[in-house]
Amino acid sequence: FIYKASSRPRNHWMYVYDEDSAFARLHFPKRLTEQSEDPIQAVQAEVYSSKLKKLDSHSTQPERIVGALEKMGILKSSEIISSDIRFCKYANVIFDHQRKSNIDSILNFLNNNNIIPIGRFGKWAYLWSDESYLDGYNSLKNKFTL
Repeated sequence: FIYKASSRPRNHWMYVYDEDSAFARLHFPKRLTEQSEDPIQAVQAEVYSSKLKKLDSHSTQPERIVGALEKMGILKSSEIISSDIRFCKYANVIFDHQRKSNIDSILNFLNNNNIIPIGRFGKWAYLWSDESYLDGYNSLKNKFTL
């Protein structure tokens, strides 16, 4: 959501540990820049689901998210300038007991086929954005003379 903020978040991300919340994670990208004091702000709300935790109807998700953001005092629905709702079927890795052996198989396949795994999704590792960028740079630097 893009909104004209009456208040500004202090952090650039936060997790919401409330089973009743419409989302589990919030990201405020402007808090990473010098524009953090700009009244026009953005918030990305991440809503997770699985076979065990189904989503409500897609048509009701925006209202649930805005309602939760209002309840937390982050924004008011009247402040919203625009929104962009996206549903990504496979957005996050599921951790299970076969994770390590599965990742080893994937990385071996990539290595055997001269494919360089890069960053969080290439290495199947929980890397921060800067770590992912540096991993990509260093992986290519080691493969090619940069």
